[in-house]
Amino acid sequence: MKRQCALVGLSIGAILITACSSFNVAAESSPRSDTLAAHASGFDGTWRLIAPQTEVRPDGEVSPPFTVAGKKAYEDHLAAAAQGNFEFDQTTQRCSSPGLPRVMLAPGRFKIYVRDDIVLMRFEWNRLFREINLGKKRQPQSANSPITFNRGAEELLVGTMMGKTDGHWEGGQLVAESAGFSDKLLDNLLPNSDALKLTERWRLKGRETLEDQVTIEDPANYARPWSTTLRFSRVAAEPFPEDICLDRRQQGEVTWPH
Repeated sequence: MKRQCALVGLSIGAILITACSSFNVAAESSPRSDTLAAHASGFDGTWRLIAPQTEVRPDGEVSPPFTVAGKKAYEDHLAAAAQGNFEFDQTTQRCSSPGLPRVMLAPGRFKIYVRDDIVLMRFEWNRLFREINLGKKRQPQSANSPITFNRGAEELLVGTMMGKTDGHWEGGQLVAESAGFSDKLLDNLLPNSDALKLTERWRLKGRETLEDQVTIEDPANYARPWSTTLRFSRVAAEPFPEDICLDRRQQGEVTWPH
C-alpha cells in the first residue's frame, strides 16, 4: 500500500488544498490474466516523447481544420503569448492539470501499468496520473471509505481537464475514448470546448517505441475530425524525483515549456 498526495489549486483566491488518499497503486504486484498479458505485452514500462514538442501537430496537414470561432481563439492565444500574457493558460499560470491530449506532451517521463480493469499512467511532471478504465470498478478500500482506485469508472457531474476515458483492447492495440472535458487547451495555444471527444489508438512499434494516434473531434473549434500521432521511446525504469509545480512557479522557474 502506498500513500499518494496531490496538490489541488482552486481558482478562488489563492486557496490550495493538499489532497491525500491511500489507495493501492501497487500495480507492480497486481495479478494479470493470461488474456491481458497476450494483449498488453510490452506496454508496461517507462516512456518519454522521442522528440520534445509543445504543439499538437496535425498528421498530413499544415494546420488544424479550424472553424471561424476556433481560428479566432487560436489567434487570440497566439497574440497574447507574443506579449508574454498567458492568462488564458491555467497550466502555465496556476499549475493546473494540462488535460488531454496535452498531458501526453509533458516534459519528462511517464510510467504505464496495465491491469485487467485499468491502465494507469504516472507522470514525472507534478506527479500527475491518468486512468483509462477498462470496464471494471474496484471496491472501496474499506466499508467506511468511498475512495475507489479506479476513479475513471465513476460518472462525471461536470467537465474536467482530464475528462473520463474508457478503453478496450483490439488485438494488440489499446483503444481509448475520452469525453467529459472542460474548456481548455489541446496544447499551448489550440482551443477546445466542452464538446471535445478524443479517440486514441495506442500500439507498439517494435519493443522500444510506443505510438499514440489521437483523433480529435470538437465541432465548436474544428470543422471536421483530425488526427495527430505521438511517439514515445522506452527509457530506463528509474525512480522519479519529487516535482511540485507550484514550488517551481514560486521560485520563478518554468512551470510548463513554451
